[in-house]
Amino acid sequence: FGSDITLYGTVNAGAGNVTLAAGTFASGDIVANTGNRIIGDSLTATASAIGTDAARLNTTLTSLDAISASGGVFVTETDALTLTASAVGAVDVQTTNGALSVNSVNGAGVALTAGGAGNGITIDGTVDAGASNVTFEGIRCETRENKIYALGRDDGTWARARDPKWSRIVYSDTAPHP
Repeated sequence: FGSDITLYGTVNAGAGNVTLAAGTFASGDIVANTGNRIIGDSLTATASAIGTDAARLNTTLTSLDAISASGGVFVTETDALTLTASAVGAVDVQTTNGALSVNSVNGAGVALTAGGAGNGITIDGTVDAGASNVTFEGIRCETRENKIYALGRDDGTWARARDPKWSRIVYSDTAPHP
């Protein structure tokens, strides 16, 4: 019967590939603890869930192929990444310093973020976020501005935003602090 893979430190494959298969696909999670990191050329990860929103899987890879049978995929990559991911739950993948190239992604909500130098996102295949609204946006962290470039259509194509302009992101905290 399946079991979890719990990462407490670094898995360093150098220029090699890493494969993590938790349990019997639908019964084991890949659990990411503080200080986790996977280093290698590529990672193939198969589990019921891969990381969580609060405990992300941290990687330094060239490519990631992730399949989550009943949960989500939550990954933070240190530089550029080529991504293929499928999940029953949400897919939330971000780079901190490099481009994100997407072969295909599907999940119950998809968040793709490319940060730092060379922070472009290239979509080479299908991105399916379920029954959700989809926008393609850019964020300027230094000036706290965002711009909507395109809106997703029901047929899977994109419509350019009519008048894309950088807009100030206004922070409004509606919850009272104790």
